[in-house]
Amino acid sequence: MDIDIKSPFWSPAGASGFILDWDGVIAETRLDFTPLREKYYGGRRAMLLEEAHTLAPETREEFFAELVALEMAGAEKPSLSKARASCSRGLTRTACPTASSQETAWRS
Repeated sequence: MDIDIKSPFWSPAGASGFILDWDGVIAETRLDFTPLREKYYGGRRAMLLEEAHTLAPETREEFFAELVALEMAGAEKPSLSKARASCSRGLTRTACPTASSQETAWRS
């Protein structure tokens, strides 16, 4: 995975797209990043994406594979948050494409 995020600044201007990570807003996934922080950062509460560039390239690839697996496992069994309906209405009203509106076209 090629990612270039330099803390503390990032802008979507240089990206072809981006995902808003709304864990806890739309869905509660209860992800626990503690094992990743322990394995790759000695237990320090590191900003995972922002500090991934500090890892050696082969370690970074392994880290991202584990991060993706954790995120995907969480996505398989989320519980809806109370704010979900309000957020969903707002995105629909502004014609902002969402995963459900795209019928998860990225999977095909």
